[in-house]
Amino acid sequence: MKILLTMLLAFTFSAASSQTLYKLQPASTIEVDGTSTMTDWTMPASGFSGQLTWSKEPAKTTYEALKMVSASLSVPVRSLKGRDNTMDDKTYAAFKVEENAEIKFVMTSVVAPRGFAHGAELTMVGQLSMAGVSKEIRVPVVISHHADGSFSFAGTANLNMTQWNMVPPTAFFDSLVVGEEVAVRVKLIFAK
Repeated sequence: MKILLTMLLAFTFSAASSQTLYKLQPASTIEVDGTSTMTDWTMPASGFSGQLTWSKEPAKTTYEALKMVSASLSVPVRSLKGRDNTMDDKTYAAFKVEENAEIKFVMTSVVAPRGFAHGAELTMVGQLSMAGVSKEIRVPVVISHHADGSFSFAGTANLNMTQWNMVPPTAFFDSLVVGEEVAVRVKLIFAK
């Protein structure tokens, strides 16, 4: 029994130690693009955080053997800022920011038909939580592996706010109405 327990602990430690954690870097960008009855708009985010765990050390394995174990992203709702602040408070109200201060994405799986080689297109599948509602989304991204060992993921998630029970913001006695559809553009850079 003692030998079996020792082997189990050694296997667990070995499996966990072969995983490699990468953290989101400050040069990463997230922007939300949308439309309204008056103009198109963009709200960049700031102060977000995230991490990515690989099954093995990327530099020490072939891309075919590499697997993404986990990935997560957290964006403070109040970090979304419009060009002139006109719609910021109305946007925060749509997110129900007092009860739901963060937008969160947690990867549940990844579809990588060509593996994780530089320039490969893959689909990240996960739970997006905002405004108190969680829904599964699929985000197509392109992965890039850089000479410094970092990885970047670039892609766009097209979302309809009403699927998260959000009411699109309005202003100026409803003469400005924001469209339900938004595009969330990301360029996420992860490094050890």
